[in-house]
Amino acid sequence: MIGKFIQTYFAVDDNVMDKKLLKLVNEKTFTSKKNVKQIINDIVETVGERFYQGDLQKAKKLLNKRQFAISTKSASLIALFCGMTIVMLG
Repeated sequence: MIGKFIQTYFAVDDNVMDKKLLKLVNEKTFTSKKNVKQIINDIVETVGERFYQGDLQKAKKLLNKRQFAISTKSASLIALFCGMTIVMLG
């Protein structure tokens, strides 16, 4: 079904659907850098207030981390549920 969609979607010379999607994306909040910066600031402030008693530097440091510590118990539970899901789907 996806192959059929791709063939018909890209075979159209004047793709009105593509133009409508582009217009929709351009109207969204995340296409404007000013709006994105405001949303990021709101997220940092919220995390700082809720978890670090208003310390924005600690909140920025937490949000900029690429890796988070995970306990062995949590990792084993995740592995167990993933394995059970694979067995049930297989």
